[in-house]
Amino acid sequence: MLTKKNRVWAVVALLTGIIGFSSCLKNDNNYTPQRPQAQIAIIGSSTSMIPGTFYDNDQKVTETEFNYNFYARYAVYGGLHKFDLKKKGGDSLFTSTTYNFDSTQYYTYLIWDKAPVRSAIIKTDQSNYSRDKIGIRFLNLSQNAGPVDVYVGAEKIDSNRVYFDGNVSAASAFKLYSSFSTGSTITIREAGTTNKLAEVSGADLKIGTFNTGYFYTIYLMGVKGSSGTDKLYTNAIFSLYNY
Repeated sequence: MLTKKNRVWAVVALLTGIIGFSSCLKNDNNYTPQRPQAQIAIIGSSTSMIPGTFYDNDQKVTETEFNYNFYARYAVYGGLHKFDLKKKGGDSLFTSTTYNFDSTQYYTYLIWDKAPVRSAIIKTDQSNYSRDKIGIRFLNLSQNAGPVDVYVGAEKIDSNRVYFDGNVSAASAFKLYSSFSTGSTITIREAGTTNKLAEVSGADLKIGTFNTGYFYTIYLMGVKGSSGTDKLYTNAIFSLYNY
């Protein structure tokens, strides 16, 4: 099982896509070891959500807008947390999720769907972790893309994947792979065809490349047929990491 190294997180505006908590020194001479914190990847994929503000246990965390195609990392101490997403500048509630976090684990806070916007916490299942393998799961977050096939490089790693229905238990599992001929390109195609719906590669791939010893989440979001800001989009994020 992967062990997280101690890190110091700061509560900041998410211009760089990372949010979290800070730790402090007990005094000038004695260092207080960092308390373990649950590590959370946040994905915002709802196409109907106007800018939202994030609250943790009724405390505003940041002024950064949660919008379509939003991504950030967040860390919390273990225990019960209520995550609310409210209309920016108002009290209207888009979605609320309450979860009892384990400070040693990794999670994804997913915001998806529209009318209404839904949210869920998905735990990273580490039961099959191997330092010699690449762990991948896929989330189809596009309501109208239909069933899709998922490729890493030229290799199809998943097929006929339909829209995510909120089954958190099924979404927590990762498939293991040894390697890829090209680990820096993701392509999403209509199931059973060569019709490309979305692709990402090179510097645009958030993770850089797929490497052994890590777990990743590949996702598809957006509206099929749109050429606007909500057009189909794919990428990958870390779901288990050692830094």
